[in-house]
Amino acid sequence: PMTMRFRGLVRGQGKTEGFHARDVHMTPTMRRLGRQAAVDQTGESELAKRCRLFTEQAAEVARRALRPALQNRPQTRPASNLFKLDDRFIQPWLDHFDKQVDQCFFHEVSRTADETTPVAVLAFTNTLAARARQTFAEAMAVLPKRDDHYPLTNASAESLLELRLSHLLKTADGNLELEQPAA
Repeated sequence: PMTMRFRGLVRGQGKTEGFHARDVHMTPTMRRLGRQAAVDQTGESELAKRCRLFTEQAAEVARRALRPALQNRPQTRPASNLFKLDDRFIQPWLDHFDKQVDQCFFHEVSRTADETTPVAVLAFTNTLAARARQTFAEAMAVLPKRDDHYPLTNASAESLLELRLSHLLKTADGNLELEQPAA
C-alpha cells in the first residue's frame, strides 16, 4: 500500500495558520485519479477537483446549515433579555465539526474514488449532514439553555438545521442529475 505525506505551511489565514501535515493512504483508484490528465481548462486532475468540491461542500454545510441552526437557539442573559448565541459559544462547535470533517475527508475521497465526481459529492454531502447532526446534538446538550422555552427553541433550531441540510442535499443531487447523460 502506498501512503503519501502532505505537508504545508499556511500563513495569513486566521485559525488555519501554521504547519499542517497529513498522511493519506492512497488506493490504486486514488493514484489513477491523481495521474489522470486534466479534463478541464484549469489543469486540475479529477482527484484535485474532487477534493476541492468536497472542501467547498464542507464549508457550505458549516456556513449554511450548522451555524444558523446553532445561532437560532435563543438564550437568556441574567437580565432575561433574549439574545442569539454569539461566536464565543458557536465557534467551538464549528471547530469541532471541522475536526470531524478532517477525520473523514480522505477516507471519503478513497471510499468514493470509483464513483463519478457528482456521485461522490452527493455521498460526501450525506456524510457531512450526519456529522453536522451529531455536532448539533452534542452542542444542544451543553450550550446554555433558556428554561421556559428550551424544548421549543431546540426544535426550532433542529428544524432549521434539517431544512438547510435537505436543501444542500437536493442541490448536490440536482448537480448529479445535471451530469447524467441524456437517454
